Amino acid sequence: MSREKYKIAMHYSTLATRHPANTLPQWQPATWSEYLADRDEPNLERVKLFFNEGYLLIEMGAEGINHAIVCNLFPILFFLWFSRTPEQRFKCMGRCQLEKLNQQAAAPDQVLYIGEGAPSYSKGTTSYRLEKMAGSRSGGRNY
Repeated sequence: MSREKYKIAMHYSTLATRHPANTLPQWQPATWSEYLADRDEPNLERVKLFFNEGYLLIEMGAEGINHAIVCNLFPILFFLWFSRTPEQRFKCMGRCQLEKLNQQAAAPDQVLYIGEGAPSYSKGTTSYRLEKMAGSRSGGRNY
């Protein structure tokens, strides 16, 4: 086994130890650096990461069909609701990684941003820092 494949296998082994199969995910003590390492691991798929003041939660695996169906209905409902008031600006973002540097991170199913200054994609980024949003907001609210 090559060194790179061994490193990847060990990383998956570490994740499996933190979150054994057939158990509910548990918050584990972790550093921000450990969160970043898991977040930036290019070979991880179908993983949601959450970090809160020294604790990491890893949700592994795919979502069920009912969850996926309901989750995909929200953008449609948001569009229908806001099409009644076209002057109201909004942005619906699904399954994106949001971070508050060194403190918190989450991967919510849906984020509804109302108002101006909503986050936008920056080339080469995998997550969005909430500090940027708070500093550039002009009347918008994040829920």
